[in-house]
Amino acid sequence: MTVQRVDCDGAYALKSIRMNISPSQPITFKSLTVSPSTSIIAGDTVKVTANATTSSGSLQYQYSYIRYGKETLVSDFTSNTGCDYCFTDGIGPYKIVVTAKNNSGETQCMTKDVWVEQTYIETISADKTDIKAGDTVTLSAELENASSSLTASHFLYTVAKDGKTTVLTTASNKTSVWQPTEKGNYTVTLTLKIGDNTIDALSVNFEVGENPDYLNKTRILVGVISYVENEGNSSKYSVHYWGGSSGIGDAACNSLGTTESKSVGSAYWSGTKQTFHLYEAYIPKDATGYKFHIGDRWFGTDGYTSSANSVYVFNYSGDKCLYEKSE
Repeated sequence: MTVQRVDCDGAYALKSIRMNISPSQPITFKSLTVSPSTSIIAGDTVKVTANATTSSGSLQYQYSYIRYGKETLVSDFTSNTGCDYCFTDGIGPYKIVVTAKNNSGETQCMTKDVWVEQTYIETISADKTDIKAGDTVTLSAELENASSSLTASHFLYTVAKDGKTTVLTTASNKTSVWQPTEKGNYTVTLTLKIGDNTIDALSVNFEVGENPDYLNKTRILVGVISYVENEGNSSKYSVHYWGGSSGIGDAACNSLGTTESKSVGSAYWSGTKQTFHLYEAYIPKDATGYKFHIGDRWFGTDGYTSSANSVYVFNYSGDKCLYEKSE
């Protein structure tokens, strides 16, 4: 910049002055906070909060992240100043990107780098060491760097044998109940999934031995409706049986650790589905009839092995139980 100076006699001189003039910033970020910002594990909920100002109206924010050059959109432009992230693309660096846009369409970005650790499945174990056909086996897993956000819905247990794979149900405590039906070698696989992304997977082989007693028993599936289950008398559940060479007896009910949503007919609860807690009991193969008991209290009418191998209990006495034939 050149300045002309004129004195009282009309003489003048030229002088150059250097000035730094910063361009106007239409959007200014005051802060970008990430919580937690360290010790993040795949699957964790990470809260990102932005604070920016603008000289042109209001602001909208877009949230994304960059991993190895690929940008993934988490939330498009809204007025929300915060957004929850969940990183599921594996271990490594992630760059959080927040883009602010004002009413004039001008944008400004702010970024923050984070590192995400991976959750690993260390082992899959069974609660029995000598598994026989017909045994009820509870499967569980030990995890390393387990995210606190992982729930039962993220655990997928499967069992494979001779080319056939069966998907097991995961209980709320992240375990699964498995009952092998014959001897042989089985492969149990646990897959941790968040959405469509697989976090980790591990397979373990289990050898199952023969069980002659199991071959001479009939499995009865028992479903107990929640309001009966909530009485807290599950230790007294049994299946009373009769007929055949074994005569009269009682078989204890063992919890499967799972539930089933089931309708028991339009006459009760207008046909809406109710939650039943699942158990199993084994009665002699030649028993002809059975009935569910809690101690010396019986439920429903008689069931017959020729036409049913499951009973769903939903009220005391009378005919308030449902017998079904299942595979």
